[in-house]
Amino acid sequence: MMADFRVSRTLLAIASLSAPAALWGCAAPRDAHRASPGALTPLTPADFVGPADASDPVDRSAQDAAPPPRRISAERASEGVGDVVVLAGAPPLPSAPPAPGATETRYLVDQMVGQINGKPVYANEFFSDMDARLRQEVAKLKTSDEIKEWFAGLRKEIEQTLWDRLRDDLLLAEFEASMTPEQRMGLLAFVESVRQNFISTYGSEATANERLLSEQGKTLDQTVSDTTQLEFVREQLRRSIISKVQVSYREVENYYQRHPQEFTVPASATFRIIRVPASDTALVAEVERALASGESPIELARRLSTYKPDEGSVYTVELKAPLAESTIFQPQPLDAAARALSVGRTSPRIDFANDAWWLHLESLTDAKVLPLYEVQRAIEAKLRNQRISEEERAYFTQLLAKSSVSDIQTMVQRLHAFAAERYLLIPMASAEAPPETAEAPPGEGK
Repeated sequence: MMADFRVSRTLLAIASLSAPAALWGCAAPRDAHRASPGALTPLTPADFVGPADASDPVDRSAQDAAPPPRRISAERASEGVGDVVVLAGAPPLPSAPPAPGATETRYLVDQMVGQINGKPVYANEFFSDMDARLRQEVAKLKTSDEIKEWFAGLRKEIEQTLWDRLRDDLLLAEFEASMTPEQRMGLLAFVESVRQNFISTYGSEATANERLLSEQGKTLDQTVSDTTQLEFVREQLRRSIISKVQVSYREVENYYQRHPQEFTVPASATFRIIRVPASDTALVAEVERALASGESPIELARRLSTYKPDEGSVYTVELKAPLAESTIFQPQPLDAAARALSVGRTSPRIDFANDAWWLHLESLTDAKVLPLYEVQRAIEAKLRNQRISEEERAYFTQLLAKSSVSDIQTMVQRLHAFAAERYLLIPMASAEAPPETAEAPPGEGK
């Protein structure tokens, strides 16, 4: 059973750790204890006394007896930051309208969800490429069921994206580790050539940077980095896997013989359907006159039919038996007329569902087996892709075994919770917050 998640995030009160117990630079006014509640006490220069001033009448015994301020290490101070609590239950929908005047401010900071070979995986960076699309999708959600379905699908997308990133990062690390010093020099030249290609395409470096930011949301440097890394991953795959995979003609032939159903084209019947509203008597009469005068039913269907006009009013059905013994249409009047036709013949008018119909049998095609020479390349490509997938899984398993990677499902869970906060809870809280200005309630001044 798939649980829905409600996410709450605990933020560290940094001010409570860094603020000292007392402010040395400002002493309380001496007569403050006699001030009436709400009274304003004027400040004078004497109210600002340094700690070394011997004339300061303040009794320091309490201060001297106070324990020294707590000192907390950076490690202790960071404990709890970014912790995620996942609660089973309904998705984060408002159960009741907020109380009048109530506001809730939600803040979402970045979170490190794990690491891949010592490289941190940050939630903000992970969602950067899909952020705009996800916000658009959430804006279209109207019901609780739609939110549940979207949120469940998002987890699958997060998991697949994370695996793709893990795969690419491991392949990229393997590619870089296998390079010689000479190859590294060539690599720098390749990166620069990619950069110059972008600059040449857009006319200048400034224009390239501006256009790439507006079109892809990435700077020129980011685009060059992504492009070159993709090429490096492909090169590593080619070196380690693709170049080693071979498919022989004998393997192609064996596959062809063992899977005849894949290369058998079934029999089929193709109809042209003329359908017009029965209430349009003038149009019905025009169709009748055109057919009687010998006009091509194919051209007539293209010109007047309301049945799939963008597709030429064509209807094709596979036949598992002779036409007369097959089911062509579910409605009995149309099915009976279709089964009675021969190639090139047109049925009489059929009245059904407030429309007038004419069926024309354009062609009948017998079942046939495609020869090996027609499908050889397709079989070879299929076998090659299967073998590459198998080799890639085995190679990836080896890379994963010798790498340092955080638990995948834990990272998926943290990213899923982060997404709930960013795309569901924070927008919802913003929508519920009262506006900054509003009309005065009845009875109050304008």
